[in-house]
Amino acid sequence: MRKVAIIGKAGTSGNAPWRDTEWEIWGMPWVSCPRVTRLFDVHTQERWAESTKLRDEDWIDMYRSEYADIPVYCDKSRFPVFLNPVELPIESMIAFLPFAYLENSIAYQIALAMMEGVDEIGLWGIHMMGSGEYLEERPSVTYLIGLAQGRGIKVTIAPGSPLFMSCNVAGRYGLPGGKRF
Repeated sequence: MRKVAIIGKAGTSGNAPWRDTEWEIWGMPWVSCPRVTRLFDVHTQERWAESTKLRDEDWIDMYRSEYADIPVYCDKSRFPVFLNPVELPIESMIAFLPFAYLENSIAYQIALAMMEGVDEIGLWGIHMMGSGEYLEERPSVTYLIGLAQGRGIKVTIAPGSPLFMSCNVAGRYGLPGGKRF
């Protein structure tokens, strides 16, 4: 049984299966993890360069000291940045999905895990509660989670994660009392 834990930066990442070697741990090179088997950087160099919040110099030393031997799945334009780059099979992923709805790094990781035929996908530290994440990125992740479940893949969400938290009273639209927040 193949299990993949996808790790983000939010609080529930501390509960990830770090010591359980049955789980592969997938992360991002700018997020420090006690153990990791694959890293992902889905940005092109052009996108990286134009972004004001993404800067290599903020994390590259940590990456090179902690993750030098870990494969980094990335766009070919980012190969010079990483010590062990692997081309992210984007075209194959797009062909694999009914809708190529890939709005963030987590979505790409879920899609690749599905494409590789994993049995279980776990999400720790994936909250997507920021305004940009919530509005722009969260729908692609929840879509892919539903697609994975529909294909018989077990999906584990970290306890306490707000990823599927409803905005409505008792988690159901249409009840008296309106929205929670």
